[in-house]
Amino acid sequence: IAISKDKNMVAVTIMFGTKIDILNLKTMLRLRSSGGKIDNIDNFLIDASYGFTQEKLKAIAKAETVDEILSQLEGTPYSDVLSEVSTSFKETGSLYQIEKAIDEYYEKTVKQLSIKYGLGIGPALNMITGKERDAKKIRIAANFSTNKIDPETGGVSAWTFVW
Repeated sequence: IAISKDKNMVAVTIMFGTKIDILNLKTMLRLRSSGGKIDNIDNFLIDASYGFTQEKLKAIAKAETVDEILSQLEGTPYSDVLSEVSTSFKETGSLYQIEKAIDEYYEKTVKQLSIKYGLGIGPALNMITGKERDAKKIRIAANFSTNKIDPETGGVSAWTFVW
């Protein structure tokens, strides 16, 4: 049973649109958390959006701090996800929990697409996302191994000192 190309394009649009939103959001969060004072942040953003209107994207880009960015997300699909972890940034100053929540939201969105468009392109999109996640885990493991960091403790492992 084949699903029309139009329905498949809807799924692809949602997936890539969400990915672009997330890349733009991560870019803005990273620039602002680093204390970078870049006047024209638009040069670093992908000029497309799915969950943001152009006005909302410009308002988020004008935000000066991470807290302002998070408050600008009100009314977007990402506000509920990030409201739960925004306190962790205030406590630690680390974007880790925020980026993790964003990534989990993306994976959940693609998983929902694979179910909704199960007889079309959905499962392929889910497989692509799974491969992206696996590649990210391999890069992290390789980085830990190269730098001789113990994944359990996050520090230098005992075997580093063995000659």
